[in-house]
Amino acid sequence: MPDAIIFDMDGVLVDSEPLWRRAEKQVFATERIALTDEMCMQTMGWRLSEVVVHWLAVFDRPVARAPSLEAAIVDALCDLVGREGTAMPGVEQALELARRRNVAVALASSSAQRIIDTVLERLNLNEAFDAVCSAQFEQHGKPHPAVYMRAADAVGIPGPRCAAVEDSVPGLISACAARMRTIAVPEAHAAGDPRYAIADLRLGSLLELTDEVLDHLAGIGAN
Repeated sequence: MPDAIIFDMDGVLVDSEPLWRRAEKQVFATERIALTDEMCMQTMGWRLSEVVVHWLAVFDRPVARAPSLEAAIVDALCDLVGREGTAMPGVEQALELARRRNVAVALASSSAQRIIDTVLERLNLNEAFDAVCSAQFEQHGKPHPAVYMRAADAVGIPGPRCAAVEDSVPGLISACAARMRTIAVPEAHAAGDPRYAIADLRLGSLLELTDEVLDHLAGIGAN
């Protein structure tokens, strides 16, 4: 079995992807940029700084606006998470499984540290992880493996002995590049995306993360 499980946060631990879309659409509307849910899904798993620059470039807006828009989206999202954020199904069971199996647990998120802190406070998970890592502090965000490599280093477990749990394709690419075994838990609307085939296993939710799944991962070669 893996010696560490490294969880993505948005869409894996917290049902925040709809909240992200609301925050992004609300803030970009102030720049007369009308994003749709489908457009927001195109950048799922990216660092917010990269999302903002991307859409400013697509709509030919000054990139100098990026820092203020990024800050406004963080404010809006933290407000939404603080009022409405809910755990994804199976979070507590997955963490309890890891504790029972004496497996280290870490968090590796593209989100800024302030968002991570808001989520952990909202879900009462402040003490749940052995390490919490944000791509905010890395030179590159997902799909670069930096944040996953940082999380593995933080718990002292080499990448090939870690399992990563992700809901986005960029996140899976990131974990694969860090040579981790991967578990995909995609949103229902994305479950048929053939790109999720890069994952070692695909689950419908964390409720399906069981002893048998961890035992099965032990027989799968590292990416």
